[in-house]
Amino acid sequence: MSGSEASSGMFLEGLRQGLTEQGLIEGKSVRLEVRYAGGQIDQLDSLAVELATSGVDLIFTGGDQGAWAAKRASDKIPIVAVTCDALEAGLVTNLPRPGGNLTGVTCINSDLSGKRVELINASIPSLSHLGVILNPSDKRMTSELREVESAGKASSIDVKPLAVVSPEDLGPAFSKATIDGMSAVVVVFDAMTFFHRTKLAEIAIRNHVGTIFNFRQYVDAGGLMSYGPNLRDMYRQSARHIQKILKGEAPGELPMEQPTRFEFVINLKTAKALGITIPPALLARADEVIE
Repeated sequence: MSGSEASSGMFLEGLRQGLTEQGLIEGKSVRLEVRYAGGQIDQLDSLAVELATSGVDLIFTGGDQGAWAAKRASDKIPIVAVTCDALEAGLVTNLPRPGGNLTGVTCINSDLSGKRVELINASIPSLSHLGVILNPSDKRMTSELREVESAGKASSIDVKPLAVVSPEDLGPAFSKATIDGMSAVVVVFDAMTFFHRTKLAEIAIRNHVGTIFNFRQYVDAGGLMSYGPNLRDMYRQSARHIQKILKGEAPGELPMEQPTRFEFVINLKTAKALGITIPPALLARADEVIE
């Protein structure tokens, strides 16, 4: 896990629920050896190697970076991963038959980018300049950037990337957004910003910049809005793959599944802090409104 025990707890609860539903009872038929990177993404490789050499039967991980760390640690041990976009990240070349030793549940987040532009534009009708916070060296993130650019062009919105690689980059990125007249930014998910999501939300509010995210946990931490799949449910869903692999099926022959539950969440407290009035029609579309 790229986060900490506190930040990852809700997702592991989903995994444990899924395992129980599949008849895999922790402490009886399965034992979990959990390792946390504590937000230090560069620690994922050493943690994956530690697990791979400890005799585990299967490695489970969340996020593209964790999945890559597991793949680098072993090309033999089965890997089940919850990922943002396994295809765009290059983790697999085919969803129905991924091949190799990795399968799991994956979003196709770039496909949802246009929807996020639509939602943030509906919230800020005067939006003409939109930033995209991402790590520009990440293939999957740049794919999302291209989709945001395409959606922005269709709505006459100028889209510009804002590079963020470390927590220290967040302040300068939002300062640049303000200076360049960006009233909102799309934050492309990665493990680092997810771990530092409270800090990110505070900086965004301080700079009077609206935000939209892939996952609701950013909004729970003070972000403006999110549209995307339910992560806890994806962890629960992945237990089906684990059960099949432990019964002898090859991970490369198990189709990667896509999430089945999506949610639109708005934080009204944050909207008020930013001086944004969310239209009633948009509030009515939300699955949850945080007040």
